[in-house]
Amino acid sequence: MTLYWPVAYRTERDNPTIIAYATGPRAAALAEIGENEAAAIASADLGRLFPNVDVRRLLVAYRRVDWSVDPLARGGYSFVRVGGAGARERLAAADTGALL
Repeated sequence: MTLYWPVAYRTERDNPTIIAYATGPRAAALAEIGENEAAAIASADLGRLFPNVDVRRLLVAYRRVDWSVDPLARGGYSFVRVGGAGARERLAAADTGALL
């Protein structure tokens, strides 16, 4: 599955930005191909979503981030650190004086 959504709209000085988020087998398949081929697939998807728009003509730039190999994401966008289970409850608890 791939989800597309706009994150920035055109201003007088900026181009609009669209994010594509792929999951499951589609993400795995996109991870196996080059960035240019992935951009071509995304352009084809957008062409089907907007059949009256020449998506390739409007494309200014693209960038692919593969979270499965990104050193900062390490395969995910959210995780619990070791020892972090229950941290939300501890932070939401009444003041314990720990910051004094």
